[in-house]
Amino acid sequence: MPDKIIRVPTIQLVNYEKNNKKHPEEQIARVANSIREYGFLVPILIDTETTRVIVAGHARVAAAKRLMLKEVPCISAEHLTTKQIDSYRIIDNRLSDPDMAPYDKNNLRDELHRL
Repeated sequence: MPDKIIRVPTIQLVNYEKNNKKHPEEQIARVANSIREYGFLVPILIDTETTRVIVAGHARVAAAKRLMLKEVPCISAEHLTTKQIDSYRIIDNRLSDPDMAPYDKNNLRDELHRL
């Protein structure tokens, strides 16, 4: 398990060239708005501190660049094998997919009403 969060300059983060998730401009704008409103709450997962290839967080990095953030919090996945990193890139995108984890519409309605 990673034991520390490191701050990495956004210009040093490398997009994974075969990233399987598309991030349309509308999503990047929404993520940027969230970061602006709440701060940068979820670190970027990178393969190692040295290479800094993004494992998870491509949309957050794009939003951070849009906001001209100089650096972002990151966690290194150095404790994972290359195969684990490659498979995590895929599974991470599926874990939050609405088809896999739908909203509880009653709870969502109640929360939105409360807000």
